[in-house]
Amino acid sequence: MKRRLFALTLVLMASAANAQLDFGLRAGLNLTDLNFKEFGDSQTWEDIANGDRAVGYHFGVYADINLVFLELQPELLYTRLNGSVEATDANTGQKTTEDIGINRIDIPLLVLLKPGPIRLGGGPVYSVLMGSTSDLLENGLANGTWAGQLVAGVEFWKISADLRYEFSWSDAADYFEVSGETISVNSRPDAWVLALGFELF
Repeated sequence: MKRRLFALTLVLMASAANAQLDFGLRAGLNLTDLNFKEFGDSQTWEDIANGDRAVGYHFGVYADINLVFLELQPELLYTRLNGSVEATDANTGQKTTEDIGINRIDIPLLVLLKPGPIRLGGGPVYSVLMGSTSDLLENGLANGTWAGQLVAGVEFWKISADLRYEFSWSDAADYFEVSGETISVNSRPDAWVLALGFELF
């Protein structure tokens, strides 16, 4: 057992000694479902449901730590998630759609394998929720959330292109506020993400 640990330590030390550190810019689009579920009873709204998926965006910076066998890629991104919620006014019966945007600072830490030009991997994402474009969620947002990302992409010269799927591990929102009324809510967004990167140095 000690020999195995010693051998593993030597491999990790050799990988770190040969590591190459690169920095770059990243930007792209996301197609998000905000996944609102489990609404509490409301005197204001009824028949509350998700709207369609909506397009948002992200931009920021990344670092690549290139080891012998794999690549570690931490990122720092500003992300905008867009979506909507549909509901019927409990008093008038009129249906309405409320557009909702959520602003976040995302910190993914991805572990990637790179056989040739292919990029495969995934990792956790911690998000700091900065606010919402809708008064419905402004006070009901969580402070931070955890999610996971799966990544498949290609890399050529200094350009990379990834298709990612992000799935939440924690709730992004606890409640809506409508006309002074609090409505319990559960929201765990998922998103398809197209991410483009350009290596600066």
